[in-house]
Amino acid sequence: MRFLMIDRVRELVPDQRIVAIKNVAMESDYLEHHFPGFPIFPGVLALEAMAQASGHLLSRSIEILEQRNSFAMMTANSAKYMKFVRPGDQLFIEATLVMREQYHAKTRATASVNGELCSRAEITFALKEDNGEPEVEGMLRHSAMLRRALEGEYR
Repeated sequence: MRFLMIDRVRELVPDQRIVAIKNVAMESDYLEHHFPGFPIFPGVLALEAMAQASGHLLSRSIEILEQRNSFAMMTANSAKYMKFVRPGDQLFIEATLVMREQYHAKTRATASVNGELCSRAEITFALKEDNGEPEVEGMLRHSAMLRRALEGEYR
């Protein structure tokens, strides 16, 4: 099973921002019991969608696959959920790169439906050089999978 929370990238400006879309379908496994009679998209998955969009922005901004660098989400600060996301909704995820240093990067991300803000968070990533550690190889594989899944969507 692919753990991909982004269906499409609408806009990408490296080193600046990304706009991505997640279509919330009733057929999704996570809606079956969340909650019976009142299905909602889990907030933690909205946060994951914002983190994946942010990660894709970072991968396109720092060319991680060429430099053999990797990154991992460290923190999600100021996360707030304001509105339920329901089956049939199209979630628009926007992430803006607000800081990038040698070992850290930070994005500010929002998720909205029909122009109404549903959730937001500041997400911090650790940037790491590949020195052959197994966890870095896993991060590189995940980043490459995300890139392949989204490749061509915004060319």
